[in-house]
Amino acid sequence: MLENMDRGKVIGMKEAGMSTREVARVTGHDRKTISKIWNEYQLLSSQLGQPGVDKRKR
Repeated sequence: MLENMDRGKVIGMKEAGMSTREVARVTGHDRKTISKIWNEYQLLSSQLGQPGVDKRKR
């Protein structure tokens, strides 16, 4: 299980333009794990932009 610091590092690397494979190589985590973290982040980010979403719940 990844700690929040590791999740933040993965998200930061992906936002910087690194590929999933590169991030996996640098962090030592599986590519599927990196993809899962990135996809969850993108989903939550898109939900926060929708009208009617209470941002305080997150």
